[in-house]
Amino acid sequence: MTELTCLTPSPRASPFKLFPTLTLPHLSNAQRDIIAGSLAGFCIVLTGHPLDTLKVRMQMLHTSFFKTCTNLIKNEGAVALYKGVRSPLYTTPITTSVSFAAYEAASRMLGIKPGEKRTVSAAALSGTWAGFVFATVVTPIELLKTRLQMEGVGESGKGTKLSNLFRNIVKTEGVPALYKGLTAAWIRDAPSFTVQFATFEYTKSIMSQQFGDSSLTSFLSGGFAVLVAWIFAYPQDTIKTRIQCSRVPMSIRQSTQEIYKAGGFGGFWKGISPALLRAVVTGATRFIAYDTCQELIGNKRNKI
Repeated sequence: MTELTCLTPSPRASPFKLFPTLTLPHLSNAQRDIIAGSLAGFCIVLTGHPLDTLKVRMQMLHTSFFKTCTNLIKNEGAVALYKGVRSPLYTTPITTSVSFAAYEAASRMLGIKPGEKRTVSAAALSGTWAGFVFATVVTPIELLKTRLQMEGVGESGKGTKLSNLFRNIVKTEGVPALYKGLTAAWIRDAPSFTVQFATFEYTKSIMSQQFGDSSLTSFLSGGFAVLVAWIFAYPQDTIKTRIQCSRVPMSIRQSTQEIYKAGGFGGFWKGISPALLRAVVTGATRFIAYDTCQELIGNKRNKI
């Protein structure tokens, strides 16, 4: 089978290069990937959490974007948009760095060395592995986050400490409850990351012909890639959210039936508007932060 390879970016210097390169020879490629991924994760939380809160509320309450937003701000205050932020703020840098490190490690396992061309199929395969790893690591974190985001709906001043919520779940539901929704997360993230990384690498290779291999191309390609990926993954995310918010064991089938009963096929797409807006914002932020940090610390990005 003929390998599908993206166009090679123009070697001309980018007019959008933002930072000089630091020389850090003592760091391995994996350590550089983790550092860059951690910075990307931190940026994701700061820019995307309010929209994620609206998405979760819409998925569970079956209300419109405007009504969800106005009710939340009116009844709970604007600060409620950041309910549950501590969990991802502490952990998203870790999970994002793990996913990027898994992606780069999978590429190296496929025989692609730093600086060499990466094919679309290699990007897709590496993305699939990164999705499985990400879902496994992020599931307990998302469970805590969604529980906190749904807490005190319509009431201001409500809030449980993250540590107290963790202990309460373990005490009342057992340790395995922290991994509620894992299968749904695998079904969401494996195809999502496959699409995301393949789309990002391919789009960036095309845009680099016009703008060079730059921060601008990472910004635009990242926003588009995550937007496309969320369209593939959104129904699975809605199923996962309902499973994680349930206080009793719930299967994918039961979650699917409840969603359909409450809202029909449209119920699986509740919250899609803030999710797609968040996808564009955090996708662009994620990839530009990752690429810029890789450039800053002198790591060779795989070209396609």
